[in-house]
Amino acid sequence: MEAQTLERDFDLTEIINGVEVMGPNPFGKHQNISSNIFSVLDRHVRKNKTGKVSYSPLAQRILDILNIKLPSLTIA
Repeated sequence: MEAQTLERDFDLTEIINGVEVMGPNPFGKHQNISSNIFSVLDRHVRKNKTGKVSYSPLAQRILDILNIKLPSLTIA
């Protein structure tokens, strides 16, 4: 079997308190819960025209001095 490379690298690595952390891919229960939250937030944001809800890994990273977090959802 030949490995395939995606056009875009979806790096799920986070840095927490200066330590690189690679958590498991979010499947199953996490995806069900986050998709329900996305639906509720997206409806509210669209209705009130207050921004846009994005889903990870396309969501923006949250950066500070010692941390890089990749949240499941962001509102911009």
